This record gives sequence, C-alpha cells and structure tokens, in this order.
Amino acid sequence: SQLSAKGVRVPTGFATTAVPLRRFGLRADDAMRRAVFTVTREFHLLFGSNMALRRSAWQEIRNDTCIDLADKFHEDVDLAIHLHEHDLTVAYCSSMVAGISARRLDDSAAKFFDYVMRFERTYERHGVKDKAVRAPMLVFLAAYPALKVMRALSKSTLSRS
Repeated sequence: SQLSAKGVRVPTGFATTAVPLRRFGLRADDAMRRAVFTVTREFHLLFGSNMALRRSAWQEIRNDTCIDLADKFHEDVDLAIHLHEHDLTVAYCSSMVAGISARRLDDSAAKFFDYVMRFERTYERHGVKDKAVRAPMLVFLAAYPALKVMRALSKSTLSRS
C-alpha cells in the first residue's frame, strides 16, 4: 500500500505556459506511469521531478547510492534501484501532482537523446537487464519531435499575444 511504501512516485504536468494541451499531458503522463508501474517487475522507477522518499529509506540506502561526478546517470533511477536492492517498496500515487519545467523540449535532438540515455547508462551501471524499465526511454524519444514542434508553436503564439 502507499502508506507502507518507502518511496512514492507521482504524475507530473508541465508548469510552463508554453506547453499546449496541459490537461491532456497530465492524463497521458498519469497513464504512462501507471502502465510502466504495472509492467515493470524488477524495479519500480522513481521520477525525481515529483517523488517522496521516507527518511528511514534514505538512511538505509544512502551509503549504497552511486556518486555521479560526471553527471551521466539519473539519480532518481539510481535511488529506485537501491530501494529495490534493499527490498523497499515504491508506490504510485496519482493524486500527488507537481508541475515541472518543459526546458528539455528546448534542447537539440542530440542533447535530448543524451539526456534520455541517462536511463540506459544508469541501468548498465547496475546490470539491470529488464527491458520493461526501458519503456520511459522509448516514450520520451518517440514523443520528443511532436512535443518540440508543439512547444515551439505555443511559444510563438504567446510571443505574439
């Protein structure tokens, strides 16, 4: 249950004004996170943009988390992996919503790809083989072109008003 969980992940919506279809995006984000939570059996991911971690869980895993001085990993994925290694539960709470920046949509395709590949580098570092946890990577990469165009159009419309 959510009350006994040591980590909680929740849906997010873009807080920026230059993102169209915000309500649709929130529903799509929630649906994707529910689906990923259902299909991933090895690790339930945390998403750093909106997550909660019990103090007791942090105290248990903090000495095992990876130091990433080169800034190549997703720290939230690293936390989720270490929670799993300690048999600590991650829950999903769809009623706890936070707005996030859409700044990644302003990145070049190469920079966005490198950012998304943080998932893979984090999985490789930990020897994670489960293909299901790679679903967010595929969703982000597939959605990027359309979202980038929609963001540009939305920013253009806002600048004219």
